[in-house]
Amino acid sequence: MIWLTLFLLLAVLAAAPFVLERRRALPDTRQAPGRFASLSDGDTHYQWHGPTRGPVAVCVHGLTTPSHVWAGTIEGLTRMGFRVLSYDHYGRGYSASVHAAHDRALYLRQLRDLLQDQAVEGDITLLGYSMGGQVATAFAAEDPSRVERLILVAPAGFGVTTGALDRLIFRGGFPARWLQYLWGPQVMRRAARDHKRRGLIDSTEQYYADCRRRGLHPAIVSAIGHLLSNGAAEDMRELHEQGVPVLALWGAQDAVIPQSAPGAMAQANQDVCHKTWQEGDHMLPLSHAKEMAAEIQRFLREQ
Repeated sequence: MIWLTLFLLLAVLAAAPFVLERRRALPDTRQAPGRFASLSDGDTHYQWHGPTRGPVAVCVHGLTTPSHVWAGTIEGLTRMGFRVLSYDHYGRGYSASVHAAHDRALYLRQLRDLLQDQAVEGDITLLGYSMGGQVATAFAAEDPSRVERLILVAPAGFGVTTGALDRLIFRGGFPARWLQYLWGPQVMRRAARDHKRRGLIDSTEQYYADCRRRGLHPAIVSAIGHLLSNGAAEDMRELHEQGVPVLALWGAQDAVIPQSAPGAMAQANQDVCHKTWQEGDHMLPLSHAKEMAAEIQRFLREQ
């Protein structure tokens, strides 16, 4: 009887995070600030910002926080005359959840589909933050003729700083899903409280909604296993060969991207322009939006 009780208890503990995930709500798309494009893998939430005419800049967000993380950067880009397109990855923000591997092919297909749906032609300025930096680098490497310049903010693809819990999640499988489904929302809520304390966000309400939505945490685990576990050095070497201008922005206090990442990127592409803020961490789009805009404008003048 004791063994049966113990077995049932363990079964409940094992199933609990998955039950919690199934009970989480999908985002209320009626409250979405943008529009939706029906793409090959699912509906994608997107927004256009700035003038109706002008050069196009496309912003690709990272692993967890959806496209609103770019708000400060977008303000600076529109002042430069850019027409800016931002969108949510599948399973983030208001975009649909998809039951597929969140790998390189999925993220590139979503970006290509969206550009085609929105009839974006000609060269674009492509920006990528964190995991989005790896996605943007891959897109530029595969289709360099479409990218006039690449701007990377604390980009993944050149190493990731991990603790013991992160290493378990990076290994994938059932333990990774169990840990992320159970502890992921709490970790993200704690991060949101820290952002508000530092004055980086006005309210935690949006960030709490982000971390509670159904489909986010499966997407995170899948992206870690199928995308972030691979590097971007080969893509960066291709950009060097093709002569695509690259600006990389870093924070010296980044606890996610290792301090060795700029050097690793430089080994793959010695032509990359680097800027590091000594007091900056991984949240540069929130903490250094104005400084980033100034650096981007300087980069544009120097080309």
